[in-house]
Amino acid sequence: MSDPKDPRPPGGDPEGREPSVPEQREPDPSETTSAEPEAAPAPEPPPGPDAG
Repeated sequence: MSDPKDPRPPGGDPEGREPSVPEQREPDPSETTSAEPEAAPAPEPPPGPDAG
């Protein structure tokens, strides 16, 4: 279950996964911008009618 973004091979080592967490938490400014619109599309597609 290794992410395609993670170039590290699936070894089950916490060391390889640890660096992967901080990287996503403190990604580059370009990644942060990509995450903003991803969480911002909520107002665009209203879950009201979708859930109803």
